[in-house]
Amino acid sequence: MTIELSFPEQVPQYCCRLKFTKYVRPRPNSPLTSSFDCVIRLPLPSALNDQYSMEVSDPHLDVLGNAPSDVLMAGKSKMEAYASELRAGKSALSFIKDAVVEAAAVMPGLSDTKYGKLAQAQTGMVRNPHHTMIFDGVRLKTFAYTWKMSPRSKAEATSLEDIVNNIKAFMHPKLIGGGFALEYPYLAQLDFTVGDNKILPNVKTSFITGLTVNGSAGGTPAFYKDGKYSIVEMSISFQEINIQTRDDFTSASTNN
Repeated sequence: MTIELSFPEQVPQYCCRLKFTKYVRPRPNSPLTSSFDCVIRLPLPSALNDQYSMEVSDPHLDVLGNAPSDVLMAGKSKMEAYASELRAGKSALSFIKDAVVEAAAVMPGLSDTKYGKLAQAQTGMVRNPHHTMIFDGVRLKTFAYTWKMSPRSKAEATSLEDIVNNIKAFMHPKLIGGGFALEYPYLAQLDFTVGDNKILPNVKTSFITGLTVNGSAGGTPAFYKDGKYSIVEMSISFQEINIQTRDDFTSASTNN
């Protein structure tokens, strides 16, 4: 039996639905089941933020990491230049000294030492760090939304309490196995209904990672005669369990 709760009593035309289903690890990017244990209808949150981010890094490749043939050719040219200097009468000791100093200025590991820095100052050379950018993956999306709600009747105040208590229950694990294990919390999904808007956030299969209920949203705690809050600010944080890919935003016919 599905628990259905709403705030306010008269569901507005533009609203959102918070849906809970028992945890079953789905295949990556498979949709959440259409069978829910709890559906909560709420007004739109105070902000509809949606953010996307990728995991990238900029490693420093070693001296051979970016273009080995170029480096080797540069080394060959340098050795040819030294051979010409030796044939022209430059001493072997001077040749060795110059080679050691220049190697210290550009050799990975050595170039970052105090001696390497002195060698760089002496030769006017620094090692090319060979920066590059590597795609490491997609970050799991996180969302955080806040609702500010003020019950207008005893029934709405009771409904708001039921909503908060159910969110608390479904976001937590359950003791099983005589207390020796924990059953996963329920999975959550949040969607928005705002006419024909195609770019609204879509919180897919997620765990709720945080819940904050502020009974002082008006600046000071305020209650009705029966002790129920007269105004509540509720903030919920979500983290999706699957990454999003291009297929989530484009059809197969436009996916290049």
